[in-house]
Amino acid sequence: MIHDAHITYDDHEVLAVLNGIILRIENPTELMSQVGEALIDSTKRRFATSSSPSGARWAPDRAATVTSYIESVYGRSGKAFSARKSHRGELTRFGLGAAMMKKPLIGETKRLSSEIFYQVNPHGSSLRIGSSLVYAAAQQFGMKKGYAGRTKRGSPIPWGTIPARPFLGVSNRDRQTIMDLARDWLL
Repeated sequence: MIHDAHITYDDHEVLAVLNGIILRIENPTELMSQVGEALIDSTKRRFATSSSPSGARWAPDRAATVTSYIESVYGRSGKAFSARKSHRGELTRFGLGAAMMKKPLIGETKRLSSEIFYQVNPHGSSLRIGSSLVYAAAQQFGMKKGYAGRTKRGSPIPWGTIPARPFLGVSNRDRQTIMDLARDWLL
């Protein structure tokens, strides 16, 4: 025959720690905010390395994109483009250097790489990370030429196919960071 056995343990210090853990688990907003900050930092680092969360390198910019970027930054002046008749419009040595330094997804304003945000729902049970810029989705997922319609002059939007360059997501390193944050937060 099996008999029930009960043990009563009345340690206020242990109970206080256990109750604290229960309260944290019921509303993990603080943890989710820490995870959000860590993911923002990780996402911004991807722009420096031109790589996706999986570590894959982003497709390089097309020559026309680089030329357009250099024109927007330096104009068609003699600094970036040759003014000599025989080489008019060609990149100068300075212009070539600027072209070599141009990274995908980094434009003149650097807005996409700097305007990353996170949002924790009111109960702390979910976290969203992203960008409010309209072109962020086109960069993340890619977009075919003309997918977004045409300009008033009839040119396709976008004017060329944009390859997917995922910058949002959770890498293996991020996963480990999340686990470490959760462990530290719980204990």
